[in-house]
Amino acid sequence: MTVTAHMLFVASGFAVTALAAARLARGGGSDPFATSWGRALVWVAAAGVAYQVFKLETWLPFLGEAALPPSALSPSEPQNASKSVTVECPRGTKYVAYWAASQKASVFASPKTAYASFENSGVATVVAGTATLRLACPAAYRVPYAGVLPKHVHYRFVGYDGIMSRVHTRKLAC
Repeated sequence: MTVTAHMLFVASGFAVTALAAARLARGGGSDPFATSWGRALVWVAAAGVAYQVFKLETWLPFLGEAALPPSALSPSEPQNASKSVTVECPRGTKYVAYWAASQKASVFASPKTAYASFENSGVATVVAGTATLRLACPAAYRVPYAGVLPKHVHYRFVGYDGIMSRVHTRKLAC
């Protein structure tokens, strides 16, 4: 689903729930929960809202699909790469673009400092359905309200048509 479709879905769920609540508050008409159709409609709307509310892409749409001309990418890896991560790729994937926090013995204070120069990033070519991401062992970093995030790498699959997948994350042990 596109971002617009997500937002319409969320908005329609809120609207149905709000209409049912308003009808109850007015005291006019019949109770929307008294009929099986009314209950079913409210449950479906509530489930749709709950589903969308808990999806990261609803609130952070940049984590979802995006487009990038494949000609803008060329295979590369960090100079101090010592770790290899193999990723199974969906059919039609040309490259895997990846990035991780910089290498450091201690924990970074924030994501901004951890990814400051994006020196621990690269582009891997897909061969026979897999890509090998070569990177330096990243450091962990602190995130407000969530604490310390363990070492991990983010990546996106880039298709021959330039459509990039949502952001994937894999925890690392190094």
